[in-house]
Parts: sequence; structure tokens; C-alpha cells
Amino acid sequence: WLVDLTLVPTGTGLWCSWLPFALPQRWPFGYWVAVVMDHASRRAMGLGIFVDRPSSRDVCACLGRVVCRTGTAPKYIVCDRDSIFDCDAFRRWVKRKGIQPPRYGAVGKHGSIALIERLILTTKQMLRRLPLIPLRRQSLRRELVAIFDWYNEHRPHTGLAGKTPNEVYRVFRPANRCPRVEPRKRWPRGS
Repeated sequence: WLVDLTLVPTGTGLWCSWLPFALPQRWPFGYWVAVVMDHASRRAMGLGIFVDRPSSRDVCACLGRVVCRTGTAPKYIVCDRDSIFDCDAFRRWVKRKGIQPPRYGAVGKHGSIALIERLILTTKQMLRRLPLIPLRRQSLRRELVAIFDWYNEHRPHTGLAGKTPNEVYRVFRPANRCPRVEPRKRWPRGS
């Protein structure tokens, strides 16, 4: 699994990041969101929403809920070298769950944590379409779950040969390989 954190600004936004006018990176100006993704299928496995920058214990609890909901723990966890992931508490939790020691993505290396960063970018682009980011945590959770459901069920990936994450994760026949009705006359059958 890939794990990362991002800050989602609310309606007031994080419009100025320079001191002394900087807004604190916490609620009501933004939410911290932990995102968990399966590397092989690119499936968004779960999320956690925090009003303030989460501690290592908070992220471990979020990962524990995802493990309980999916019914299985991953073999590896890949994350960045943030102090939340690069600490003894996180390594002890990973060891207790029977997961290999965490692997840290290399900055600038192709494919290290780029997949989860792309999921985060897609999520933020979808949230930008809303008139306002919800201030209530449950409302934001509903929006994020709807985005993840769409991402898992309907968004095809070039790296997966046009399959969706759910098709790969659940080993379904890909929709792009099913027979289609061709309305054009004399169109080559094998195309």
C-alpha cells in the first residue's frame, strides 16, 4: 500500500502562505487527509480526515481501520520520509501488524510515490468543482468517499491497460475488453 498525507483547504482556503499573513494549516482553514492506496491495482483503499496535522499514532489508527475494513494487511507500506512515518512508533505499529518494515519513496524517482500523488491531485481537482469545500468533517468525508468510489469503479488507467482499479483488484473482466455494438457499417470486426 501507498500512504500519504495532504492538506485540503476549505472554502476560506490557504490563500497566503507567507508570514505574518499565513493561515494555520488546520481547521477551519483546511483538513489534513491521509490517503491509502493499493499499489498493484491503484485502488483507493481508505482515508482519514484530521482537523490538525496528525501524529504518528493518528495515522496508525487510520491504517488500522483500513486493515480492519479490508480484512487484510498489506505486505509492504510505501510512504515518504515525513516525521510521521519515519519514527519508531510507526515502525513498531507496522511490525505488530506483520507488515514488512516501511519503504520510503525516493524524491524525484519515477514511480516511488507518484501513483498516490496522482490520486491526491485527481481528488483535489474533483473537490475544486464543488462550490465550497465542506466545513463539517462528515460532509467532507461523504464527498471524498464519492470521489474514491468513482475513481475505483469508473476511471480507467493507462498503466492498467485501460482497466479500472476495481476490475484489477477484484479480478473482474475489464469492460474495455467486452464486446461492443458497432454502429458504423463495414467497420473492421477485429478493431
